[in-house]
Amino acid sequence: MNKKDLLDKSPNEAFRNDTKSMIELYRSLGYRVFVTQADTGRVDEDLAAVFKNEVSLVVGHSGVGKSSLINLMQPELIQDVEDEEVLTKGRHTTTYASFLKLGTGGFVIDTPGVRSFMIKDYDPINLSWCFVDLRDYISRCKYRECRHLDEPACAVQEAVKNGSISPWRYKSYIAILTGASGREGRVSISWED
Repeated sequence: MNKKDLLDKSPNEAFRNDTKSMIELYRSLGYRVFVTQADTGRVDEDLAAVFKNEVSLVVGHSGVGKSSLINLMQPELIQDVEDEEVLTKGRHTTTYASFLKLGTGGFVIDTPGVRSFMIKDYDPINLSWCFVDLRDYISRCKYRECRHLDEPACAVQEAVKNGSISPWRYKSYIAILTGASGREGRVSISWED
């Protein structure tokens, strides 16, 4: 997570708490989450170690600071970045993917920002396995071909209801499943029987 200063300075306490909860959620699922700020001019050594001696791909929304973070790792070519004063958010500058050698070791592909994405060629079973927090429940569903959407005796839906699976993560799964990715959280889900 880049732009830590915006989180720290936000007057919206609910936003700060939600963001911190999301960071902890992903950490609890086994993901490494880095909270950083590219405009300090200093590279986070733990983050740089992730890229060292690897070929990495950096992808994310426009203006979040992907190129700024890469620039901290002394790439062979400095990537252009836009002034961040536009509504206190960055703005899309990268217009093509660049394969760069990093001075800190390794290579990185810096990609243009994305606004939304769609996963093609997936089915509910394969997609559900992409969510590590759903995996323990998938085989407990009554139906082998369960989509975890509206089927009876679905162990995944039950785990969401009892708090074992985050509702936010479940909504993300449903958004991708139903083709609403990029608009996560807009899927209406009722927990009432």
